[in-house]
Amino acid sequence: MLAAPDSILLDIGGSYIKSASTLSGSQVLQNVCRFETPPFLSTQGFKREIEVSELDTVVRRALRIQHENFPKAHQILISGQMGGYVIDGVRGKRIVSWQDKRSLSPNNLARYLNLVEKLDESSSFTDSGSALHAGLPLISIGSDKNLESSNTQVFQSLISYVAASLCGVEISEMHVTDAAASGFYDLKNYDWSPELISFAGTNFTFPTVHNTLFPVGTSREFSSTIYCAVGDQQASLLGAGLTSKNIVVNIGTGGQVAGLHSGNFENNNVQFRPYFDGQLIKTITYLPSGRSLKAFVEFCTGEGNNPEKFEEFFKIADTKVNIGDFDLLDFDSTIKNISIGIHANNYKGIAGSYLNALAIAYTDAINRLNLQGDLLFAGGVGQKFKGLAEQISNLTSRNYTTSKSYETTLQGLAKLTSEI
Repeated sequence: MLAAPDSILLDIGGSYIKSASTLSGSQVLQNVCRFETPPFLSTQGFKREIEVSELDTVVRRALRIQHENFPKAHQILISGQMGGYVIDGVRGKRIVSWQDKRSLSPNNLARYLNLVEKLDESSSFTDSGSALHAGLPLISIGSDKNLESSNTQVFQSLISYVAASLCGVEISEMHVTDAAASGFYDLKNYDWSPELISFAGTNFTFPTVHNTLFPVGTSREFSSTIYCAVGDQQASLLGAGLTSKNIVVNIGTGGQVAGLHSGNFENNNVQFRPYFDGQLIKTITYLPSGRSLKAFVEFCTGEGNNPEKFEEFFKIADTKVNIGDFDLLDFDSTIKNISIGIHANNYKGIAGSYLNALAIAYTDAINRLNLQGDLLFAGGVGQKFKGLAEQISNLTSRNYTTSKSYETTLQGLAKLTSEI
C-alpha cells in the first residue's frame, strides 16, 4: 500500500486566507502562512461583493508558497467562510459575502419581508437547520429581483467555486457542511429542498452533495487532487477538540458557540449544522467578536491593529464599572454615542463595560444552547485573554479550558487528512 502524500491545507477566512502543509502520516502544521483576504468592491450601500479574479490571485499565492516548499504534496484540502455564493452577471463572476444585505435594500425589501414570512411558517425551513438572517443565500437570492431575469446557473458557494477554479472546471460538487449553509438544504433528508428552492424563485440548479471528503478534480498547476471544500466552523471545531463533553466557545474574527447535538430540531433561534461522521452540531453564530473588540480598542487606545494595545485594553478594563448597555452588534453606533456622552474619556469604564457586555452575550448564547459540558475556548480573543474566559466560566458556572491549537481551522483540515 502506497503511503499517503503530503498535504496542502487552505482556509479562506473573512480577514485572512491561510495556508499550511502537513507531512505524510502527520497532523503537525508546517509553514503556516497568511494573506489578507481581498476587500469588498464597495462598503457603501447594501452589497458586499468580492472580485473573483482578486480572490483567485491570493488563493494561488497562498498555495504556491506551500507547493514550492513541499513538492511531495499532492492533495489539497480546503475550508472557508460559509454563506457566500457566486453570481454571474454582466460584470462577470462575483462572490457575494455572507455579510451582504442586498435583501434589505429599498428595491428588495418587500420581497424580503414576504419571503421571511413564508420561511417563518415553513417546516422545510426548520428542517434546514438555518437561522433567518439577511445574508443567508436563500434569503439574499430570493429577495434580489435582479436575479429573476438572469441566465440559469449552478449554485456555487465561495469555497466550492475555489475548488472548481483550482481544477479548471465550471462547477464543483459540494460537501454537506458547505451546502447546508445555503439555507436550501434539507438536513433531515440530506438533500436539496424543492420547497425552499421554489421560495427563492430563481434560475439556479444545485450540484451533487457528499457527506465525505470527495475528490472533485485535479489541479494541473499544483499537481494535486482537490477535495470538496468543508465549512470553516466545522473544521475549526474539529481542530479545537470538540467532543460530546464540551461546548466550544469561539471568539475570533467571528463569534460562535457550538456543541454536538442529537434529537429533534428546535425552532428557538439556534442553528443546526452537519458535522463530520454523520453527526450534527447545535450552534449560535454571528455573536459579537474580534471586529467589535478592535473598534473599542482603537477608541480607547488610539490603535486597533497593535497587539500591545489589545493587552493594554484588557489591563485597563474595570469590569466593576457599568456605564451603560452596549449594543456590540451595532458597535459603530455604540461607539459614536459614547464619544459624545459624559463617559467619552472614561476609558477604564468603557473597556470594562465592553467586556461585561461581551461576556453576557456569550453567557446568554451558551444558556440558549441548552447543552451539557465544560467550555473549550478557541479563537484568538478566546484563547489569549484569560480574564474573559474566566468571566464567562463564572457566569455560566462551568469549568473551562483553552484549545491547544491557535490555528484550529487548519488543524481541523490536518485531522481530516487521515480520512482520505
